[in-house]
Amino acid sequence: MSIEIIKIDVRKVLPYYTPSLLLIVGFVLFWKKPLATGDLIFNLILNLIAYLQGMVIAWRLFNDSGGTAAFIFSRPLSRKRLFLTRWCCGISFQFLTILAVFAVISTGLRSWIQMLMDSPYLPMVKWYELSILGSFALYSILGYQVVMFLRLRASIVNVRPPSWRDNLKTVLVIVLCLQFLPGILGNFHPLYYRLAYSALVIILGTLGSLHCYQRTEI
Repeated sequence: MSIEIIKIDVRKVLPYYTPSLLLIVGFVLFWKKPLATGDLIFNLILNLIAYLQGMVIAWRLFNDSGGTAAFIFSRPLSRKRLFLTRWCCGISFQFLTILAVFAVISTGLRSWIQMLMDSPYLPMVKWYELSILGSFALYSILGYQVVMFLRLRASIVNVRPPSWRDNLKTVLVIVLCLQFLPGILGNFHPLYYRLAYSALVIILGTLGSLHCYQRTEI
């Protein structure tokens, strides 16, 4: 039965996921400068695309029409198993994106494209450029966790589902705290702080979303 649920979810997400995947891969392939975590403009654009993709995946996965929701919740699966199936499906889409970016860099495809574009930065150091994947994965997962929680929370507190403006505001607050609080607090190492903060958001977001999912009324 879990396989059937996954098939339903994949059909919902794929029309929105495919354009975002092509956008990310195209951006990585055709960015003329070396891919570096210290490049402010590159990281701003890449992280924006990353958490927008995470938001889209969560929005589609946990956004059922009335009839679809009634059918899914009537299946002989516990709410916890249904949630974990969908949660893993969303993470799998994000992992597929990371795998695709890894492939276009590690196989030399990006370097070949840059050579055709007469890039002045050749040869590209592909193993150095792969360092961008950590930041990309983090922002994508944060966007995914926040929108998933907001969407499911709305289903149990009897309020309207959050709009894109609401989602963007919340994600923006999360990202600003991630980026700037280490400098404000001063006593914390930025890397350790960001890892701890991200882990806290992911754990609480997952547990909070599961709590909401188990109490959703159809």
